Amino acid sequence: MIGSHLLKNLWWSMLTRGISLILFGLILLIWPGATLAIAVLILAAYLVIDGSARMIAGIFSVSTKSWSWIWIILLGLTEIILGIVAFKFPDLVVIRFIMLIGLFLIINGFHQIISPDENYVSEAKNLSILAGIFSIIAGFLLLFRPIAGGTAFFWVLGLYALITGPIIIAISFHLKNEIDKRIASGK
Repeated sequence: MIGSHLLKNLWWSMLTRGISLILFGLILLIWPGATLAIAVLILAAYLVIDGSARMIAGIFSVSTKSWSWIWIILLGLTEIILGIVAFKFPDLVVIRFIMLIGLFLIINGFHQIISPDENYVSEAKNLSILAGIFSIIAGFLLLFRPIAGGTAFFWVLGLYALITGPIIIAISFHLKNEIDKRIASGK
């Protein structure tokens, strides 16, 4: 069982991730005509923010009996590295970058499906699995159809962000409710 102190530190991290995902998705869908370089920089900023939030959540999870915190930290570090590479080399071959993001989304999706029983309270398990399924679908679309990328890449990523962001926010509120229940019961 996850301790109240850990939930307290995790819920706001999940909330931050969800909000940044929604903002990222809106930016991609509102400005579809933006140049690829600007879109890559927006993506890079999101990856650094989300990766940092994920790493913080992983660091706070170290005290749990589960070893899933290692995956959380590695996924966060991967996001940060991808974000830094995108900042440093915005003219990076778009197809390869799209394929890397697709691969990341697939790995992230499987993590969300496999680990909710270790990382989330019971109410958030189904939401985590749903977010994982959307992550895998978006990842496969990007990994196996990169030439259709370009603008389509940002549409797919924007839609994924707008679908998954609210799910992650809902998970954060489930975590917050669990904190409130535990505080009220004195655990």
